[in-house]
Amino acid sequence: TYSSQILPIYNTTCKGSTCHGGIAISLDYNKLVADKTTLTTIVNSGGATGHPGGTLSLSTCTVNVIKEWIAQGQPQ
Repeated sequence: TYSSQILPIYNTTCKGSTCHGGIAISLDYNKLVADKTTLTTIVNSGGATGHPGGTLSLSTCTVNVIKEWIAQGQPQ
């Protein structure tokens, strides 16, 4: 679910002061679900494309968790 799997990834990987915890928009469940296309592009490229802020460094494990969440219909 978002709460158990995705939110911890977001909090540790995306929410820094130079990213979604500072200069970029804050993301929540509704925003991630609404922008599924961008999220899918990001994870399908391993973070190399699709992210408006540039390349991301995502581990294979992180990518797989997000892909599985999307495949399951993005449950909250």
